[in-house]
Amino acid sequence: MRCGETPWGKVSASAVIYKRNPPMRLILARHGNTFNLGEKVVWIGAQTDLPLVDKGREQAREIGFGLSRAKLKPDVILTGPLARMRETAAIVAGVVGCPAASLKVDDRLQDLDYGLWEGKSSVEIARQFGHDALLAWECGNRWPNNAGWQPSQQKVIDNINSILSMGAIDDWYNDKTVLAVSSSGIFRLMSRLVGVIPDLAKIATGHISLIETSASKTHVHGWNIHPGSLEQYLRHAPLDA
Repeated sequence: MRCGETPWGKVSASAVIYKRNPPMRLILARHGNTFNLGEKVVWIGAQTDLPLVDKGREQAREIGFGLSRAKLKPDVILTGPLARMRETAAIVAGVVGCPAASLKVDDRLQDLDYGLWEGKSSVEIARQFGHDALLAWECGNRWPNNAGWQPSQQKVIDNINSILSMGAIDDWYNDKTVLAVSSSGIFRLMSRLVGVIPDLAKIATGHISLIETSASKTHVHGWNIHPGSLEQYLRHAPLDA
């Protein structure tokens, strides 16, 4: 009998060698605050390119310190193109000691364009478009009708899926730690795809979530974690456990 054969015929290489690729560790970080205390808070998305305020820069540093204490240094940092995202990513990179080359602007992480909701407060949106429409998004992650949001919901979902599947497509990402900096809207839709219940979907400004993803499964390890609590959180629930 020849090597690679059995009494029942040839055995494929895939049947002989079982390969388990380690998962990609995906850290989601929502950018820091863009409004000062006491300012009117309105919905801002892709149309509005606000910088971080001082509190937002402090939140970005807290993300960096939290990752450092938890020994989660990113191998690559992906950030949406808006100033608030890029500034958050740059501050985190500086704190954790990531080289500039590890920071990459990724249009898949661009904020939603909130169309007719952009620039309005939640009270104004509820008054003009209905309280049910506002709650449907904020409590159910349901895309509103006739609000002019862009791009299409399916396009955003496709972008998110392509990020979640990076480790399955490219072996380089296996056993790598990827930090993705984006916005509340993008992460709300991502929460739906990875099975987070709608009531818990929101990631607060300056907070993070942890996902492990491979070709075989996607596992949410923690959602909406304050970076100051990350080290203790992982002590009780270590990654790759």
